[in-house]
Parts: sequence; C-alpha cells; structure tokens
Amino acid sequence: MNSAATVQIAEEDRLRADFYNFLGLLLAGPPDRMLLDQCAGLSGDDSALGQAIAGMARVAKATRPEAVERE
Repeated sequence: MNSAATVQIAEEDRLRADFYNFLGLLLAGPPDRMLLDQCAGLSGDDSALGQAIAGMARVAKATRPEAVERE
C-alpha cells in the first residue's frame, strides 16, 4: 500500500529548481556542444538576471567546446 501524498509545487518554485539544476550543469565541468547550444537558445528579459542570461546566450553562440575545455 502506497500512501505517499501528492505535493503541489508552485510553478515559480519549479522553474527556480530547474534553473538551479541548469546552473549546476554549467558549473560541474566544461560544457559540451549540447549544453552550449542550450545556453545559446536562452533569452532574457529586462531584469538583471534576464540581461545576464541574454549575455550568456550571446557568449555561448560564439563559443566552441574545445575552447571552453582549456579555460
């Protein structure tokens, strides 16, 4: 018998957790082509965080995985 309760997670909290997971992937080691492509596909808004994300996307578009491995 499984009596585990279903937990409702607010969308904002789920998105925050997803973003922290994504940052963890970036910090875990040099990004591969797939991760750079994911970064390049991001867009930001006018907030400080949104502008940082847009900047990261611009850099990812111009970055080769081989160059990042040497950093």
